[in-house]
Amino acid sequence: PELNGSSGVSLSVADIASAVDRGTMSVQLRIGARVELQNLERTPELNGRIGEVVKFVETKGRWSVRLDTHGKSFNLLPHNVVVVAADHMIEEPVETVQPWRIDQTISQQTQSKQQRCTIDEKRTVEPRAGWGHDLFDRLAASQNTTLSQVWMRWARKADALADSQIREAFKAGLADHLHEAASRAPKGELGVVLAQCGSDCADHEASMKHVQRLIREDLPSSCVAQVGPEDFNFKTLAGVTRRVCEQLMQQNSPGTGAPRDVAGDLGEAEVDDEWWPEDDDAEQTWRGAGMMGFVDWHREHQEQGRKAGLVVLLVERTEAVPNHLLIDLLRQFGRACCGNGIRTIAVLGLQQPPQSRFDLLERDPLIRLIFRDGLRMFDSLGVCNRLLESIAEDPLSLPVSPTLLQWLRNQFLYTRRSVTGTLRALALLCQEHLSQRELASVGCLAGCPDEAMISASTMQLKRHFEQRLQNASPDLVDRLRVSWAEITDLIDDKDSLSDYIKDHAASVAADVAIWHRRFCVSLPVWDVLLCAAQPIARHESRLKRIGALANLLWPKVGSAGDSRDEGKCLEEETEKIDELVQRRIQSTLKLVFEDGTEADRSSKLVVLHAELLKASVGLDGSLSGDLQELANRNLDEVALREGLSTWLDRVRLHCWRPLSGFAHSFFLEIAAGETLQDRIERRLSGTKGLTFEAMLGPLSIGRRSSVEAPAEDITLLWRLLQGAMGRRVEITDLWRVFAQQAEKLEGDFGGAI
Repeated sequence: PELNGSSGVSLSVADIASAVDRGTMSVQLRIGARVELQNLERTPELNGRIGEVVKFVETKGRWSVRLDTHGKSFNLLPHNVVVVAADHMIEEPVETVQPWRIDQTISQQTQSKQQRCTIDEKRTVEPRAGWGHDLFDRLAASQNTTLSQVWMRWARKADALADSQIREAFKAGLADHLHEAASRAPKGELGVVLAQCGSDCADHEASMKHVQRLIREDLPSSCVAQVGPEDFNFKTLAGVTRRVCEQLMQQNSPGTGAPRDVAGDLGEAEVDDEWWPEDDDAEQTWRGAGMMGFVDWHREHQEQGRKAGLVVLLVERTEAVPNHLLIDLLRQFGRACCGNGIRTIAVLGLQQPPQSRFDLLERDPLIRLIFRDGLRMFDSLGVCNRLLESIAEDPLSLPVSPTLLQWLRNQFLYTRRSVTGTLRALALLCQEHLSQRELASVGCLAGCPDEAMISASTMQLKRHFEQRLQNASPDLVDRLRVSWAEITDLIDDKDSLSDYIKDHAASVAADVAIWHRRFCVSLPVWDVLLCAAQPIARHESRLKRIGALANLLWPKVGSAGDSRDEGKCLEEETEKIDELVQRRIQSTLKLVFEDGTEADRSSKLVVLHAELLKASVGLDGSLSGDLQELANRNLDEVALREGLSTWLDRVRLHCWRPLSGFAHSFFLEIAAGETLQDRIERRLSGTKGLTFEAMLGPLSIGRRSSVEAPAEDITLLWRLLQGAMGRRVEITDLWRVFAQQAEKLEGDFGGAI
């Protein structure tokens, strides 16, 4: 009886016999399996193609297979695929079309001699969750490499930050409006909520899709339709209306499952070798339906007691939607639903906050619109800041210099406010650094269990690095021998030289990991100290605040690692750090004890102590325990002040010391420094470095075999757009006016522009 209600796939005797003959049973068909297409009659050209199983379409009993050749997916019957052996898994290269696209060129970079470190397009590492940006699907890294572990650690962090932010905004504002609309009887008016979901197109679309998922989670019986500017390319209201009604009716139709994704329809086609009548029966209720058809469908579902609750219309990038079509859609949508007693609400996604409602709607629709609220669902600046701060304070990830992190933040602020762009830059950072330096892959703690390594001792870390160095390439050992010639030349036994170098490298890597861990976990203490000494600094970026200390502590080329002046450089760096820290400690305690009344001073001291307790959670047990003991002893103000000063001085001596010697040079080899800026910028903008030179320049010049040859249509179109004023222009109007002027001027191109 425990199997009652379960679903499965029916196989005929011929299917089972065929599987036995091939030596592969259907149990091997699973998500991630490599298969070969066979016995396709309608599309025989696909027979023999290799692909990967990505999901199982339970409603139709078919496996969705993504082909390696062009990345498209096909829903296939079990007898049309056969699992192939590992030696037949040949991955065809992805064709490079646009050199500035990271997701198409990153797999063509050089690879390490120890292991292949690539980020391949169209290869999924794990199911998407939370914010679920499409970039995570396109930039899926090969597993079991340091590159993939670092990238996925950062990607999961960005996903969690965006998901948390959108969920909080949804619960704080949009959910209340949805529940209010679902409980209020319609009165001939359409409620509208303006939702700012990011200025970048990719960020905006990902945020709107996440809002749609949250609506379905919060209101399972709701009918949700999501449309964007591409859906308005029908140029007619009837086409847009059909698209909306299909989504509203499809999600609750029998056998249809979840609503279709517009982008998925373009890249996925179903291969049918036989006619399935039930498919047409399941889809005939919503295909090609109009607004009144949806009203009848909704009424029938309510009468039958089936799910048909609040109707929600989501519009992506409202500014890019043709204004007249948007107004007509809201009018028809509102009149049909509100006029027939259907509870309805519209959510307009915005990339930029409008100056007034007339920026969105140049004229009033023939229905009363009630603007309920304006919400910020996605703050790209907040997500980017917290992502970069988490990278700076993560001891188990790739060390990234504070200068490079600040450059990434400036790229976000001054080029394009896009979390997607920041993630692309981080992916390129991993690719450029880890694929070029084998030692960086060995010395990075990414991929290790957080609980095991966050408190590991020096000996435990040394054993961990010894295991990694066992598979080190001979080239890496030779480079270390040359770098450490001052000690390796003293060894007479050349047979044991390689083992000695690996053992010494493991010891140095353990020391570097301990230093980096102490540095990262002490940054919150420095942030509290700086904000207490300079209260105005609380309004600055946290990345900038911790950078004041990080820029001094971070190892630099030619500083304490130079053996010729190592002692002098180390002494100078230590003096600078001590001067900075002591000045902040004195300023903090002076500010606490010299301003305000006695009650104010006591209150400030208690607040400072509480903030330091919270910031010292990650420090070594002795430091965090001693600070907690100060709170338990009930000291007076003077004693507490002296205790805090002594404790901060211990933190300085324990955590804020510069690296020197072999550890200094080893850290410079594994850390990502500012030298990567130029390479990342060139990869983002093109082979020539500048966006104009890489893309816009060739576009405006065009490809002509000779000077007399006419320019291409795309070149003419680009020149016309350059001559247009404003942010948007109707292409048809532009061509019409240009043609009129060109005719008057007898073909004078420049004069016509």
